Amino acid sequence: MQQRREQAEQEEAATILRQIEAEYETENGKVIEQKKALAEQNMKVTVIQRKIESCPSNVEITQFTKRLFELFDNFNFKSEENRKYCNLFNTLVDSKKYFNLQLTYMREINETYKNAKKKKEREVLLHNIKNISGIMSQKCDQSVSKLNACRQENKETLLAFDECNRNEKEHFQRIRQLEDAVTLQGELAEKFGGNLPSLQ
Repeated sequence: MQQRREQAEQEEAATILRQIEAEYETENGKVIEQKKALAEQNMKVTVIQRKIESCPSNVEITQFTKRLFELFDNFNFKSEENRKYCNLFNTLVDSKKYFNLQLTYMREINETYKNAKKKKEREVLLHNIKNISGIMSQKCDQSVSKLNACRQENKETLLAFDECNRNEKEHFQRIRQLEDAVTLQGELAEKFGGNLPSLQ
């Protein structure tokens, strides 16, 4: 009788122990699943934090915008300076070309005059020189007309270029004003607990 009672008590203790182990395994499984979910959340938080850190701050954006304006101004100055040098170079090249051409004509006229010994030959030479002078005068007038047309076209191109630069500056100024407005909205929203309507 005593042995049966002890055996029943041992079986009851073993049953309780098995229940405790089963409950422990269940709870331990839940803890493991929660740890996995927490690890996944930590990974997502780390990725988002890296993305946030990679975004430039307002100070960096302001510095970048300021530097961009400085580069645009420097670019405009260098472009204008380069344009002047190009125009000067083209003028000098054209001048050299026409001076060489004029020198060639003068040498030919001189050689022809030396070879013209008779009066009739000299009259023919004078007639040819007058014809050449008339042709050169026509060419000169045409060159002046083309030069004026090129100057007008250059002036229009410069005006269009300046207009593009003004539009570019106005565009960046609007972007900067938008960034300032967004920053102000964020500060006010943080100050008033996020109950601030969107700025128009």
